[in-house]
Amino acid sequence: MRPDILAVSLCHKYIARLKHEENKLEILNLPTSTIYRSYNIQTLTRSFSQINHTSSYVVSQLQWEHILPDSVSTKLAVVIDNLHIAMIIDFRNEDVEPIFIKQPRNEGIESIEWIPPPSLEKDLGAYTNSRQLLIFSKHNLAARVFSLDCTHVLFTIYKPMSSFLIRPSHDNRFWSILASTLEYNKPPILYHFYNEGSVSVLIKSIKLPNTLTTEPKLSWSGKGTWLQVFSDHETIFGYNLLIYNILGQVSERRKIEPLLDVEIMDNGYNMGSDGHLHFSSNQFQSNWVTLSSDREYIAVSDLQGPQLHIQIIEISLLRVIKSVELNLKDKQGWKQSWDKFVYGTITLPETLEITKVYSHESEIYICINNTYVIGCHFRLTESDSIEAEIKSIMEVDTFVFDFYKIDNKLLLITEKSVVTLNDDNDKPQRIFDTNGTIKNTQPDTDQITIIYSTTQGTLWETVFTTNRFTSPRKKRHLLGNTSISLDDITDTFNLKKRIKSK
Repeated sequence: MRPDILAVSLCHKYIARLKHEENKLEILNLPTSTIYRSYNIQTLTRSFSQINHTSSYVVSQLQWEHILPDSVSTKLAVVIDNLHIAMIIDFRNEDVEPIFIKQPRNEGIESIEWIPPPSLEKDLGAYTNSRQLLIFSKHNLAARVFSLDCTHVLFTIYKPMSSFLIRPSHDNRFWSILASTLEYNKPPILYHFYNEGSVSVLIKSIKLPNTLTTEPKLSWSGKGTWLQVFSDHETIFGYNLLIYNILGQVSERRKIEPLLDVEIMDNGYNMGSDGHLHFSSNQFQSNWVTLSSDREYIAVSDLQGPQLHIQIIEISLLRVIKSVELNLKDKQGWKQSWDKFVYGTITLPETLEITKVYSHESEIYICINNTYVIGCHFRLTESDSIEAEIKSIMEVDTFVFDFYKIDNKLLLITEKSVVTLNDDNDKPQRIFDTNGTIKNTQPDTDQITIIYSTTQGTLWETVFTTNRFTSPRKKRHLLGNTSISLDDITDTFNLKKRIKSK
């Protein structure tokens, strides 16, 4: 028996639930858990494909659209894996027929992502909020850009190496994606698009200087001025860091070069006291740090035993300006013991690995071995130098799979609980616990909706981030539902059935 799939809308007013055993999709009001719309997947797809598909439908993804400011969600994308179909449902009116996008069988659909709409875009046409989406085929063969206002593919990007990336602080107008070429052993190309709302336009393509065989990390600075391409998998030791602006820098050879190319090759091995050369499989993490309104930095962190090494790169100077070393051994911090946190000495194991990093303004939170979270704070001194210190350290008893900040509180999402930690390093508070397993979370201004699985099925609960652990405020399970049947399906992307105008 396959578990239900749940997805919370970004407006935090709806939750979609896919019941595999009943081939039923329900859209519920999140605050009241009442059914707003109900669809029979089998009825919809049978009308589209005109094939009596007797086996069950395998839905692999529910993806809500991105929304305009102060707007509500109106569309949901449903990926039917075994039919290679993406179904777009506009649920404002139950009489509105879905849009179907069918992909080649030999490619299939790995995932689907909505392109966020520009906030200043006027509502033109039949749709609001997001009107473009990216469909990624399996095995990274291609990524195709579709518009709900067009009946053809806008772009096909072959062999994508990453998901798409929105340039921040620019009203969702620019997005980028990195892709390999169809030629063997050639450097990948970075594509920049301008988002017009209904369609996107390619404005720049930049070939990277070196061949990459693994996916690098791409991230924009907070103000959207600089784009970093970071990789530590292409060399035996160290890492490579490239910094670009959106259009790149044209060299004398008329090639687009990075503004900064940092290659550190001496991290990962050292001469031990026994006279032997010791090697370590260092894993590096690169994150943006903002210490003032006009100065942006990159912090590259790695572990060498219990020592946390951080190299700081100032973008305005285009060089490494400082290297700090923080000792993590026998630090005082909060340790989870059963259902409470106690303050004391935290002893790290001998083998350490950075498993996740989250940065927020002048802070970096580093997760080690999936259970230890180190909070590092950076600040500028009066002499304009940078100092780094360990602000907090916490140990939890289950794996950490996500963390982020809401209202100056760190929300730590583990497999079993949601924990908050304030900036003063006061005692952490559990705001949610489960005997099941947390699968996903959707934060809002002062609350968070948690989707988790239990022996009873897939459930969800909404809790306030300001609360201590209490009894569930909202807990919902399998509710009764009603089905609606739509007779005629509009196939926007099936061109062979469309009458061409003369």
